[in-house]
Amino acid sequence: MDSPGLDVGEFFDWEDAAMRDAGPLPPPYFEEAAVSAGLGATHGPVRAAPDCLFDDPAMPGPGDHCDAEWGLAGAAVGDANGDGHQDLVVTRINGPASLYQNDGAGNFTDVTAAQGLTLDEPTAGAAFGDIDRDGDLDLYVSVLGGLAHHLFLNEGARFRDVAVARGAALTSTLPLLGSTVTFGDYDQDGDLDLYVGEWRNRTIVHDGPPMARLLRNRSPAMPGFFEDVTIAAGCRWKTPGWASRIAASTSMRLGCSTSMAMATPTSRSTETSARAGSSGDAAMAPSSTAHGPRALAPR
Repeated sequence: MDSPGLDVGEFFDWEDAAMRDAGPLPPPYFEEAAVSAGLGATHGPVRAAPDCLFDDPAMPGPGDHCDAEWGLAGAAVGDANGDGHQDLVVTRINGPASLYQNDGAGNFTDVTAAQGLTLDEPTAGAAFGDIDRDGDLDLYVSVLGGLAHHLFLNEGARFRDVAVARGAALTSTLPLLGSTVTFGDYDQDGDLDLYVGEWRNRTIVHDGPPMARLLRNRSPAMPGFFEDVTIAAGCRWKTPGWASRIAASTSMRLGCSTSMAMATPTSRSTETSARAGSSGDAAMAPSSTAHGPRALAPR
């Protein structure tokens, strides 16, 4: 917050001086340990035109649109196998998402194939959440360039992709540009709903309709099944063309009422927060990814 009577430059000069007067800063609290902990997956090569994942119709040749892959990456933290330790899902541009199992001692093992997370396309966003109230965390993964997103149901020993059957795939005949995904109880009925973000209005890549969607959990009649309520809930695109990034944090650009925020009512916060985790580039209220839905709010 700017101080009264100071412009931005003066404010930051004052802040820097105050920090200098406070003396030397303490040593860092964190150090890079990804490789030593077993998290060795790379996000992907840094491509440039004409080798991009997407074409730009306005450009003379194919593969001229790299912006989406340059700006998207996702991770989700949650106890996938119920052993009390926080596991990690990391999305990748150069391959499928990876699931790393935490042994509780700071070491991770890639169990992607063993847990049934069979993906063969670039992935963007990921979120954990107990969609069917069975006590374990399910997983949603959005794709970049694929034709359907993925909803993995946790069946104990393995995950199974049920996105199409559960109404959450958003199947398209044109490439999807998925971004942030997040679970939260938007209608305050005690069940986790789902927001699937899109990186931008796709007219730059092709002229298909926008695919940022709000999906309502159909519980209690059909827990873990979803229906598209984007329009019914008052979410509409307001800006044609470029439209910037459409992610969970940009409900204003999508045109959702601010009352549509993915917030959990106080009376249900403990129960619901134990069932949801989210990831991506959403700007949300502070909360551990593993322990709760965080409110959707415009930046």
